[in-house]
Amino acid sequence: MKSRKFFFMMSALVPALLFAQEGSLGDDRTETAVAAVKTNDAFANPISPVVYCADPTAIEHNGRIYVYATNDHQQFIANGHGGKNDYGAIKSLVVLSSADMVNWTHHGIIPVGQICGSWCYASWAPSIVSRVEEDGLTHFYLYFSNSGGGVGVITATDPLGPWTSPRNSSLISHSTRGVGDCNAPFDPGAVIDENGVGWVAFGGGDPNSTGTKLMPGNARIIKLHSDMVNTVGRASEIKAPYMFEASELNLINGRYVYTYCTHWVDGENWADYGSTLSPPTACSMTYMVNSGNPLNTDDWTYRGEYFANPGRMGFDFSNNHTHLQKYRGAYYLFYHTMSLERLKSSPGNGFRSVQVNRAPVVENTALIGKVTATNQGTSQLERVNPYLWQEAEMMANCGGIEYEHLACATNSASNSTADGTLALTDVSPGSWIMVRGVNFNSDSPTLSFIGRLAGKGILEVRLDDKDAAPAATLNFDSERLTEFQVDGLDASLFSGLHNVYLFFASARNVRFDAWTFDDGKANSIRQLPMKTSESESVEYFDLNGRKIKYGIEGHTGQMLIRKTLMDNGVSIVEKIVE
Repeated sequence: MKSRKFFFMMSALVPALLFAQEGSLGDDRTETAVAAVKTNDAFANPISPVVYCADPTAIEHNGRIYVYATNDHQQFIANGHGGKNDYGAIKSLVVLSSADMVNWTHHGIIPVGQICGSWCYASWAPSIVSRVEEDGLTHFYLYFSNSGGGVGVITATDPLGPWTSPRNSSLISHSTRGVGDCNAPFDPGAVIDENGVGWVAFGGGDPNSTGTKLMPGNARIIKLHSDMVNTVGRASEIKAPYMFEASELNLINGRYVYTYCTHWVDGENWADYGSTLSPPTACSMTYMVNSGNPLNTDDWTYRGEYFANPGRMGFDFSNNHTHLQKYRGAYYLFYHTMSLERLKSSPGNGFRSVQVNRAPVVENTALIGKVTATNQGTSQLERVNPYLWQEAEMMANCGGIEYEHLACATNSASNSTADGTLALTDVSPGSWIMVRGVNFNSDSPTLSFIGRLAGKGILEVRLDDKDAAPAATLNFDSERLTEFQVDGLDASLFSGLHNVYLFFASARNVRFDAWTFDDGKANSIRQLPMKTSESESVEYFDLNGRKIKYGIEGHTGQMLIRKTLMDNGVSIVEKIVE
């Protein structure tokens, strides 16, 4: 599989072009800082200040959390940066990851439509699970809504792919046994229980032929085959009150926890349900718990509402979809709002963005406490190490950066672009990104700043304020991605904890790939990835799943993961000790 490179692009760029003509975007003049996307640099939400995405699912792998979401941005591009979001053009999923919950790296997309072929009508609302299998590798199973008519699945042995389709049709459809008169067998929620058995909950839509708004009759759950890509037996109904869409499953202290989004009704005929709990509000997230057999309809107990529609919390009203994820000992709730659309001053078209807040969960009783949507989001879990190479697409906030995914139209040779080969590009003067919580803890008296860029311009490092005087200034001029370095920086200016702004004082045809600081202690690794031959390439990863992008020197004595990518699509993964 030959590698490909895809880019962040300014919104005025024609999507069919990979590069702008000389001088067509930006020039050498200095401009004032472009306004921030997020109104407060201390806000962690939305997690991406660039990409419209929704219906999140998440998984932890080797110390990082990976989020997969419906690629609303593909519809945004298809509409020509306008029009309403009707989801019809969405055939890909967005992938982001983080180690600290505030700086998120955008890894690109998974082009599900290309992977699955003609039977894939759309790809919405993913749900992901993983397990270590007999080959010693972690296998990932990513389930998605194949439009409103079914559930598909793709697989990989790395959270960033490459992804393949193990089937030539949907995993679940109207013809699946037990689906019956479920109106929309979509929105999968998958889990693997303590016995290693996989389950998928799904379903939605207006009340079926025998249902009511109180009991629509559309929620289903089915057991997965041991191969995780086929089903076993019949689907069983979950009698979920006001159920409308957005199924998800968790396993908490041996209990199956089913969450879903309610219909756009406020407690109609609630007394008929017989619960002592308050009725859920319209389009809210509620949950049920099963302590025995998930296929036994009578074993499910309604537990109530845990997340009201963000429209009741100061955001715009939209549909709702959540994912509950435990990460580093705490629970987090991922959800979507239309906050990014409003921040970009274009509200009302339905383009959504993913957010996250802490979720109070009592594991002993599988109790989910109330969660409130906020712009503040979560706290930073760890500091950024400036002496390691950092991807330019990792950020907490930005200004003047837009994103178009050319892979949606042009990626025919690869079955995944989510491989860490993105770059910021076609940046205008005054554009910037911000990385929060960078810890300069070296005792070296001087530092060097290195950026890997192409194009011509001036990149300034500003600390704690995007309008601050530059602490470092990097001039660059190259047609190809090249490492540029400025030496002799006064380390005392950087000492301690800072938010780092990477500000383009001037820019022409810029591509920005990665950056690092060097404190003279050989922490920065600057070689390009090694190529073994024309028929294969080798990439190295640390045990946290982070690509070692510029060679393996400096990692002597460490255990690494080597992935050999063959042109025939075979991926050979092995752990090695260098």
